[in-house]
Amino acid sequence: MSGITISTLAIVAGLSLVALLLFRLAKIARTRQEEVLAMLEDETLLAATRHANCFGLESLGMTQTRGNGILALTQTRLAFGMLVPRRFILVPLERIQNVESVRWHLGKGRLKPLVKVTFLTENNKVDSVAWLLGDTSRWIEQIKNAVAQRTGKKLETSTKRL
Repeated sequence: MSGITISTLAIVAGLSLVALLLFRLAKIARTRQEEVLAMLEDETLLAATRHANCFGLESLGMTQTRGNGILALTQTRLAFGMLVPRRFILVPLERIQNVESVRWHLGKGRLKPLVKVTFLTENNKVDSVAWLLGDTSRWIEQIKNAVAQRTGKKLETSTKRL
C-alpha cells in the first residue's frame, strides 16, 4: 500500500469514528431529554433548554466535572438531567432561597454570567448549583416568578461583581 492510501484510510477511519461518537451523543441527549420530560409529565412546563451547562453542586466540591444537559422549570420544581454521566438534579421551588447571576461557581467560570440557584436540601443544608444558559436574565426572572407563584415568597436577585 502506498503512503497516500494508508493516509486516506486513516482519515476515513477517523472521520467515521467522529461520526459514530456524534451519533451516540445525539442518542444520549434524546434519551436524557425523554427521561426528564417523563419525570415532569404531569407538570406544566414553564421553560426548558437542551443547552444547559451545569457547573456542579456546591456540596460535591470543586473536583466534579461540568456537564451539559437538559434544564426544565415547572410550576413545582427545577429539574436538570446531565447527559454524561447520567445524573439528575431536582430542586423543589419551595426550597429555593436565592437566584443570582455570577461569573464563577466552584472555581470555574466563563465570560458569560451563570445562573446560580441556592436552595435547602432535604436535610435543610444550604447548597447551590449554577448553569451557563443562553439567556441568564430571562431564566432568573422565570425562576423568581415560579417561586413567587408557588410559595408567595419574593426572591431578591443579586448580581455579584460581573
